Amino acid sequence: MIQENEVLMFLIGCIVLIFSIAYYKTLSKTPYWIYLYLSYIFFLIAWGVTIAEGFFFPVLFDYIEHGFYTTASIMILIWIWKSTLSTHSKTQD
Repeated sequence: MIQENEVLMFLIGCIVLIFSIAYYKTLSKTPYWIYLYLSYIFFLIAWGVTIAEGFFFPVLFDYIEHGFYTTASIMILIWIWKSTLSTHSKTQD
């Protein structure tokens, strides 16, 4: 069974993805932006898997969903870590 908020979250995520593609040059100026962008993609996939979970193989898709959430969180951690290290090394010079 799917819930309306899951579908709405996925649709909003797709709209944000379209804007992020449109503003690619601006977003790519962010240090280590690829980790942040991959994190968003993994979150978007997880939201899509949440919807699929309501139709078939709920246990399998639940594991896949949480795997994507974990991967997205690790990508955010790497982005924060690399951004902090690059900022910290600039202040040391």
